[in-house]
Amino acid sequence: MDKRTNLRIIAIVVCLALVAGLGVSLGFLASRTKAFNLEMGAVYDSAYYATLDGLGDTENKLMKVQVSNYNKTKKDLLQEVYTNCEVIGVSLARLNNEDFDSTNLMKFINQLGGFASYLSKKLPDESITDEENQKLLKLTEVVTALEKAFAEAGEQVALGGNLYNTLQEGIDTLSGVYDAFDLTTVEYPEMIYDGPFSDGLLDRTPKFLDGKEEVSRETAKERVEGLYGTAEDSGEVSGAIPSYLFNLGGGSVEVSKVGGYIVELALESEDGEVNYSKEQAITSSKSFLNTLGYQGMEAVWVSVNGDTAYINFAFVENGVIYYPDLIKVKVSLVDVRVIGLEAQNYLYNHVARDAISERGNVEDISLKEGFEVVTKRVSVIPTEWNTEIATYEVAGRYEDVFYYIYYDVVTLEEIKVMRVIQDENQGELIV
Repeated sequence: MDKRTNLRIIAIVVCLALVAGLGVSLGFLASRTKAFNLEMGAVYDSAYYATLDGLGDTENKLMKVQVSNYNKTKKDLLQEVYTNCEVIGVSLARLNNEDFDSTNLMKFINQLGGFASYLSKKLPDESITDEENQKLLKLTEVVTALEKAFAEAGEQVALGGNLYNTLQEGIDTLSGVYDAFDLTTVEYPEMIYDGPFSDGLLDRTPKFLDGKEEVSRETAKERVEGLYGTAEDSGEVSGAIPSYLFNLGGGSVEVSKVGGYIVELALESEDGEVNYSKEQAITSSKSFLNTLGYQGMEAVWVSVNGDTAYINFAFVENGVIYYPDLIKVKVSLVDVRVIGLEAQNYLYNHVARDAISERGNVEDISLKEGFEVVTKRVSVIPTEWNTEIATYEVAGRYEDVFYYIYYDVVTLEEIKVMRVIQDENQGELIV
């Protein structure tokens, strides 16, 4: 029995002697202790997931740096890596306890952030050297390994393991990779120690509904019952798109008051074997969208996970893809029914647009050497400033990873880089 245990026993005996008969007070104390432990558990859980998410996002940005051929894009990405490292460092500090020593990891993250900051400061005027790029590649490999170790620790905890013990074991297993990358081999300049578009444009104004007439609840209900049979009133939804809500027994549907368009749909899927292909799901759901009044939609992203297909439809006109006008559809491959739909982006953003007349030569775009082009097409994408910009979308592979890269359609400046990843639980994702 250790000294700490002895002290705890003595303290309990003294307390019992002093407060004999005050069982209620002791019960209150026990309750507070339990609540405190739960709270501390929540703090560590939050720190763990923040670290895991940060490592994943950092790996993603570092890989985009490798495929980008524009210094401005690299600068922005490396600045974000530096910011991520600051956040990860804080989370690792919160995880640090007697069961898990995160000191070495924090040192690595701090040095990675410092190196990213140094590189971003020299860009875009001065390019990253081959030697610096090789160091960045090695750092990326370590981040990938760290993310894997953290993710596997979480999986073990889900099976009943202890987070800290499992995490420490994972990091110990990783030590071979970690130690192989001697941090001293990265000669950091002294100065650094000084310190796909699924969200679209949501400006909260449904442009597509502007000028359209409001429909009654009865009219909206008739439209829903024409698709699904019986529908029960289930209240209303307020917000930027005021809507009627109906219960469909095995799900619900939301219909806009203005125009009577389906805003959201959620149905239960039927269990069974996969009977339909991805292509059949696209054809069926496109026909369904036409029935709902969503015309000119084309599938621009499809991911299959088990017996379900997830399809992003975008409005296409004159060969131009308009990503702000996006509708997400979920289709059962058992009976090819649309069991989920989100049309908010389309309702917010779809308007008549002028044709894109001025264009640079897509063949003049400077691509990373070794990048294998699969498609080139014109697209309009949303920006973080709540505007739209016309681009060339160049899709292809670089070192066995698939990317979508967007360039200003006039200046040919690189605007955005997106990477396709394979998630075991969610299928293909674009980040």
